[in-house]
Amino acid sequence: MKISIASLLAWIFAFPAANAEQEAKIQISVFCPIYVDGLKTIFIKGGTDSFQSLDLSSANIVEAKGAMVEEGKISIHGPAAADGVRRLVASVEVAGMERPLVVLVPSDEGAELSFKSKSVESNLEKFPFGSFKMVNMAPYPVRINVGEKMIEIAVGAESSYSPTVVAGDSVAVTIDYNPGNGWQLMSSARWASRTDRRSLVCFEFDKVSKRMTIKSVPLRNNPKN
Repeated sequence: MKISIASLLAWIFAFPAANAEQEAKIQISVFCPIYVDGLKTIFIKGGTDSFQSLDLSSANIVEAKGAMVEEGKISIHGPAAADGVRRLVASVEVAGMERPLVVLVPSDEGAELSFKSKSVESNLEKFPFGSFKMVNMAPYPVRINVGEKMIEIAVGAESSYSPTVVAGDSVAVTIDYNPGNGWQLMSSARWASRTDRRSLVCFEFDKVSKRMTIKSVPLRNNPKN
């Protein structure tokens, strides 16, 4: 049977196209410290016409597999409407990330998308055991005084901290925020030095209570698994 050159080339180049969708899928983690009404279950795009449901938790980081990356972003949708269409509720930038950890919080009133989002790299190189990854999702800058070190985190930014004391000890931490008229105390506590876990610390403004909030959750998974 004779095969033309054109047919052979079409057959060869069909493989990358067929595998492109699979190659674009990555595993992600999601944390949502404050819920959006009606969106405690979200749907992460895993293919052209496929979605993975994920139940959000304000107390735990939840895992999702097979999130599809398109143009450096992951699309998150709401439940299907009567016509079967799912509304886009978040678009998350994950370009260049190996293991994105996505933080979702309610958007400002009138925003096109229901969630504001921020992704951070959660592989061990960027987020090692014993460290704290701090993400500021509040509308105000945050300042953390820990030991003799001061860390200021702008709106929408992130920072990291690794205690210098031995495992089992703790360090005094004072957290302030600036709503525009100077720094105000938000929290004072002690952070434990651990080598068996990593902690995500999220700062957000609760529009219901009208107060700044802090949520800290451990990453229980080993990213090598």
